[in-house]
Amino acid sequence: MSKDLFHELREIEILAQMSEQVYMDIPSHLRDQMEIKRIDQPNFRPIYEKDPKWKERHQSVIEASKSRAEREDEIRAMHK
Repeated sequence: MSKDLFHELREIEILAQMSEQVYMDIPSHLRDQMEIKRIDQPNFRPIYEKDPKWKERHQSVIEASKSRAEREDEIRAMHK
């Protein structure tokens, strides 16, 4: 394995989902290294879904995410 490929494989970002309890069980020195991108309450989903403005925005996010993921796949394929 080439040095460049080794570094490319090592430099990844893990996006995770966990409960508050699991997060609190992580030692503080490790939690300090994490970047919290979003905090949500899963039981709010039915409430969100009743809101027409949320539904409209949610649909546009889904479409944009799919488009972005397709482009990311293309970029990774070009840089293999």
